[in-house]
Amino acid sequence: MHIHFICSGNAFRSRLAEAYLKSKIKKTNLKISSSGINANKYSLGNGPICWYSMKLIDKNNIIKYMSWKEKQTTKEIINDVDLLVGMSEDHIKYCQKKLGFVGKTINWNIPDLNEMKEYQLIEDNQNDLKIIKLTEQIFDLIKDKNKDLIKCLKNSDGSVGLC
Repeated sequence: MHIHFICSGNAFRSRLAEAYLKSKIKKTNLKISSSGINANKYSLGNGPICWYSMKLIDKNNIIKYMSWKEKQTTKEIINDVDLLVGMSEDHIKYCQKKLGFVGKTINWNIPDLNEMKEYQLIEDNQNDLKIIKLTEQIFDLIKDKNKDLIKCLKNSDGSVGLC
């Protein structure tokens, strides 16, 4: 089975979701990956992941589970996906309309940092602590959604299946 997380740039939400799920489900036939519908357009150019994502990955000891480079969502990437998990409905619609994805989807409704009301109140770049607090809130949502997904995936015999 292949679970694929998708967001906008593949530098924050989907990468965190991928790394967290990989850290929780071990020794299964499960493939876990992620990509972004605009990863090429918004390529960071200064590294493989947003600094606040890396901080969370390090803080939660999941570095060994992270993908090391952002990936652009393509038809080839999602071709063998059994479950597509979108951080928003727009991500899922992109895969369905632009790339022809017809498989099972889940919309997690996880906001991006710049979509959070509190982020709009940050007036300058001197507020890294506020950004860290907001990204931790987003990661908590991702962890909760992943915990629900794990419960759904576990069969009564302990194997992993599609819910």
